[in-house]
Amino acid sequence: MPDFDGTPIDVKKELEGIGDRMNALAGEIEHDLDTLRTRLQPLIDAWIAESATEYQTVMNQWDQSALALFGTAAQGGVLGTIATMMHVNWINYMDAEQANRTTWAH
Repeated sequence: MPDFDGTPIDVKKELEGIGDRMNALAGEIEHDLDTLRTRLQPLIDAWIAESATEYQTVMNQWDQSALALFGTAAQGGVLGTIATMMHVNWINYMDAEQANRTTWAH
């Protein structure tokens, strides 16, 4: 079993911006998906078959899934929610560190 009392806690400064980084990466992926959709649009516009309707149904499901994954916390997106929680955790950590410094400053 590890010695928790003798193990220093090392929270990296990079944690401060990880929520923003997660949101930026999600935005990049969404941009790539939008680019793909734009490239496919001429094919979709020319598609005359029953399968085109089925494709639209699947694309609507895809869009809903993408929003559920990449959306902001307010939109209920998983990555947006995690990014928000990471930011809150950083703030809580910094508040606790400040309280510890204040306590030990006497």
